[in-house]
Amino acid sequence: MPLSSGFLAGFDLGKPAPSQADFGLLVGLSQQHVSRLIAAGVLVEGASLREWVRAYTQRLRDTAADRARQSSPELQRERLGLLRARAEGLRMRNAERMAELAPVAVMDALLVKTGARIAPILAAIAPRLRAELPHLQHNPAAYAAIAQTVAKAVAVARDMRREAVDSGDDDNEPAGSDLEFPRDEP
Repeated sequence: MPLSSGFLAGFDLGKPAPSQADFGLLVGLSQQHVSRLIAAGVLVEGASLREWVRAYTQRLRDTAADRARQSSPELQRERLGLLRARAEGLRMRNAERMAELAPVAVMDALLVKTGARIAPILAAIAPRLRAELPHLQHNPAAYAAIAQTVAKAVAVARDMRREAVDSGDDDNEPAGSDLEFPRDEP
């Protein structure tokens, strides 16, 4: 919205204040609000633009200071309680995040321990299959393929380390994808 009478072109603070509408545009008020400020004696008709700006700024300061003084003890306690609740919520979220972030050494030790517990279970698969599935004794190639896959899994489990997981040392192939099982011929 353009200012009427082009008063900003010269912008001489020593000259009399522009129209109420122009001053309102300058400070972000409606003409009606400027008129109420004049009626309340905050702004003096015929004063310079500098005096109007100073008077209006002082009114803003006084209003802000008065609001701070009039703030009731209950309101202050409520604000303090709200600030404490926000701080406590932030502390809780941070503690939760810290619990989710385990130190690298702990994760590495956990992987090693898990691998050590899994390795014997995996190592027992091939002998147990041979014992429980007698037809494997007649098909040594199938047994060898199973034993090879299990041995590979055991080696991976025993060597579990965070570095191996991070570096992508696996060959990205599903377990046993390289195996061919011989078929029994009837």
